[in-house]
Amino acid sequence: MQIHCENCDTVIPAANINIQEKLAVCPQCGSVFSFAEHLTHRPRPRKAKQPQGFTVIQQEDTLDIRFRWIRILKAEEQWFTLLCAVGVPALTALAVTMFNGMNSVIEGVVGVFSVLGALICLYMVLMLLLNEVRITIDEDTIRASHKPVPMPGTKSAPRNSVVRIHCQAAFYNNDDPNTEYVDYDVQLVRHDGTRVTLVTLRRDLALYIADLVESYLYEIADGSVDEEDEQAYTLEQGLEQGRSALAGSSEG
Repeated sequence: MQIHCENCDTVIPAANINIQEKLAVCPQCGSVFSFAEHLTHRPRPRKAKQPQGFTVIQQEDTLDIRFRWIRILKAEEQWFTLLCAVGVPALTALAVTMFNGMNSVIEGVVGVFSVLGALICLYMVLMLLLNEVRITIDEDTIRASHKPVPMPGTKSAPRNSVVRIHCQAAFYNNDDPNTEYVDYDVQLVRHDGTRVTLVTLRRDLALYIADLVESYLYEIADGSVDEEDEQAYTLEQGLEQGRSALAGSSEG
């Protein structure tokens, strides 16, 4: 089990852990905190059913998760896609009308904005209907990409810089964060405390991806350790490492 600093999220080495007092000292920022709560509230990976439309390929050194936007759209997103599809010809027709009979600057401005609106609507329709989201983990990088329609800013982070996976309600939600269809960010938390939002999906899908990625990163093999014993097993490993480090320090 890894213990993270409550202030800067740095992984605490075994030498900085007092097993008896359940206290830890962060080597990065110097914070002293109790990790007793970590022992009783450490979340165990859930063995959730793979969502429909998802493809997961897991090998020893890679994890590949794929899904298409069109397969997971919520009802309001389907209506939005339809609205954008209708908007493309409507705005194009408006732009043609404005430019053909243009007698003023205002008509020219309306025509320009109509063209921009039509292009934006076309981009959204193509992205939602055609794009496949691919989340990959290899020996070096954790990355989320969107193809064939490019999206700005492919999200990625070096694998060895990620200390844990965090899932939280997206900032624009006004509904109860526990509602099934609220959007959640799947975030990569790095050693320096910065976070990279890997993907934003509805709650059940985001939690599934977060659990799958975290399980893979920490090599929690399905069935290798009984689910009921997982916490005790990993805790005992951490305590054993701490005892060894303390014993070595006292002998020195």
